[in-house]
Amino acid sequence: MLPPSSPPWRSWPPSLVARHIIDDVLVPVTDNPASLDERVRLLGFLVLTLIGIRVVSWGAEWVHGWIVAWLGAQATADIRSQLYRRLEMLSLQFYDKRKVGALMSRVTRDTGRLQDFLVDGLPYLLINGMMIFGILGFLLYMSWELTVYTLIPVPFILGWSVVLWKRMRRFFARWGKTWPNLTDRVAEALSGIRVVKAFAQQEREIDAFGILNRKITDIGVETSVNRTVFFATISFLTGFGVIIVWYFGGQEVLSKKLSLGTLLAFYSYMWMVYGPLEESSVG
Repeated sequence: MLPPSSPPWRSWPPSLVARHIIDDVLVPVTDNPASLDERVRLLGFLVLTLIGIRVVSWGAEWVHGWIVAWLGAQATADIRSQLYRRLEMLSLQFYDKRKVGALMSRVTRDTGRLQDFLVDGLPYLLINGMMIFGILGFLLYMSWELTVYTLIPVPFILGWSVVLWKRMRRFFARWGKTWPNLTDRVAEALSGIRVVKAFAQQEREIDAFGILNRKITDIGVETSVNRTVFFATISFLTGFGVIIVWYFGGQEVLSKKLSLGTLLAFYSYMWMVYGPLEESSVG
């Protein structure tokens, strides 16, 4: 799961205010525009509105981040405690078939990744999922024709995501199996370091660690390459949507069916759909 970028709801109100700055102040679209002094006063009011929105957004995001981080940490701590308690209660026969280092990886690393998901991933998916539908509704209100053009790349993005994830799951499965083995190798070597040195097995342990480390590295490189190809392809697809919107939206502005401020606001909202869709698709 990727770390979340700036949430789209922070850009929603400013884009709407910017639309009024363009259409009502800078490039009035009415036949009888207000006087220059009135437009200057309106500009000042709209700028103060933007400042107020930024302050409220900052406070809301700070509170949201604190609450989510606290809840995620508490939930992960409970899971870690329950997992450790379960391990303590298991029979010796269970440990005869398991490697200690792999179990340590489950208790520490896997629960840490779970906390990352609870703090960053889950709230991001839920909030952005609702925001996408809300923004799409607003785009339909602004211009249903341009909204249809905006959605043209979406089926291709979703289809490409399905193809990618079938491949990525194999890498994640290999990573999940190899990493505990690496942890177990280190744990056993260090816990038995006196025996290793007594029998002069340092080079053997180093070579064994190097093999596992190389496997982890190769998997990481393959995963990164596939993610890079994914994002490049997604950007290519969304780029077509942007070009289509600029072409047909520009025609509507020239024919005075759409104001310049509305087109620019639409462009901003369009990226509030594309951005979260891209990041949510790759996980």
